[in-house]
Amino acid sequence: MIAVLIFGAATGVFFGLRSFSASVLAPFILLVVAVAIAKSVVTGDGAGAVTLGLLAAVVAPQIGYFAAVIAAEYLHVRAICSPGSEHAGAVARTSIARSRSTSAAA
Repeated sequence: MIAVLIFGAATGVFFGLRSFSASVLAPFILLVVAVAIAKSVVTGDGAGAVTLGLLAAVVAPQIGYFAAVIAAEYLHVRAICSPGSEHAGAVARTSIARSRSTSAAA
């Protein structure tokens, strides 16, 4: 089950960092659930272990995807807005121009 958790979370991170839409998780989750069921049938696990394995197979890719999307967005915004960045002046000019245009329109 640890392998399912690690594989699911790592693949969710991969999909999140590669800017795939969240809809790509559905076929992958179905594949992981099928593998988890096959593993449970082969090893003869009980109903509780099968349920826990299926829960892990469904949740791990979603958590990995969510964490990767949040981390990528945070790192991207942080890189753009850092003082040494070549885009920092452009971001500042854009936000200043935007604030001036909204105050002039009001």
